[in-house]
Amino acid sequence: MKLKMPKMLLGLSLLASLALVGTSVVYAGAKPKAKTSSQVSAKKGKASKGGDSNIKTRRAPNSANHTKKAPPTKGGPATKGSWGKLTAENHTGYIIDIYVDGDYSGTVDSYGDAEGDFSTGYHTLYARADFDDGTYLYWGPESVYIGSNGFIWRLTR
Repeated sequence: MKLKMPKMLLGLSLLASLALVGTSVVYAGAKPKAKTSSQVSAKKGKASKGGDSNIKTRRAPNSANHTKKAPPTKGGPATKGSWGKLTAENHTGYIIDIYVDGDYSGTVDSYGDAEGDFSTGYHTLYARADFDDGTYLYWGPESVYIGSNGFIWRLTR
């Protein structure tokens, strides 16, 4: 009987070790869950005559001859890809321009929210509040995953 107890303990510890190794293998192969929101604080920018390297296309007037195609959620044609909603929450007293992948996407009023539909996948978010003295506050650039459940970007001072 003395010999059976150590063998049994050895067998149980070996079984427990295999269970732990098997669990870590399962988790190692699993994809990490994408964040569905982030909060970003403002940084101060100085007035300069040069452009902002995070902005490819500034806000422009609407074209009388061209409009952007509607996403499926707004009556546009169904596509093979999926769409996700980006919500920009402005927790400041400033009017902020939002840029997605370097292109102007919209403006958020002070303490307001703005939403837009984007193809699911990784996008670079950048925001900027310009002041009359030439200085500005900016948020980002931040690379985020916009999934079919959407993404909330909280802009704080």
